[in-house]
Amino acid sequence: MKNLVKTTITVFCIWTFFVDTCGFSWDIHNVSEYDVKAAFVYNFLKFIKLKNGKEQKDYINLCVCCPEYVQDSFQKLDGKKIGSKIIKVEFIKKNIQNKVYSCDVLFLHRNFVKSNKKLDFIRNKNIDLLTISDSKDFVQYGGIIELFTQNNKIRFKINLISAKKAKIKINARLLQLAREVIR
Repeated sequence: MKNLVKTTITVFCIWTFFVDTCGFSWDIHNVSEYDVKAAFVYNFLKFIKLKNGKEQKDYINLCVCCPEYVQDSFQKLDGKKIGSKIIKVEFIKKNIQNKVYSCDVLFLHRNFVKSNKKLDFIRNKNIDLLTISDSKDFVQYGGIIELFTQNNKIRFKINLISAKKAKIKINARLLQLAREVIR
C-alpha cells in the first residue's frame, strides 16, 4: 500500500511538473506551440537513458529538423543541462541521412516526416537514436515519441518497441504519463 501511495504521489508530482513547466495549454500561458514542445523534449531527456556509448560524452547532441520559424523554440535548449550533460542543439536542413550518426536525439518536425513517412532512413541504418516528432502516426511508423494535441493540450505517445531496438531506456514514470505506450 505504501508503494502505491508513493507511486501515485510521484506520478502526480511529475505530472504537475510537466503542466507547470511546459504550460500544457499554450493559449492560457501565452507561449508558442513549439516552445511547449521544446520544453517537453527537454523534460523527456530527464527520464531517458541513452545507449551506453553515448553516456561517455559530456553533452547530448539534439538534432532538430524543422522550419526556420520553429528554430527559436529549440535554440533555447542549447546550453541547458540534464544532470551533468550539456545540451548542444544542431539544426539539420538537408542530408539528414548522413548527419543522424552524430545525433543522440532527433526531433523531426511534422512537415519533414510527411515527406519521409516511414522513417526507413533511420530504421535501415541501425542507428541508436531517440526520435521525437509531432507528426501524426509517428510511433506507428517506428518513431519513439510522438507529440500530439488533444483538447488544446500537448500529449505524447511512446513506442517502447522502437526504444528497445535503439537501446534506449525510458523511466517507468514517463511511461505512466504517456497517453499510449506501444509494447
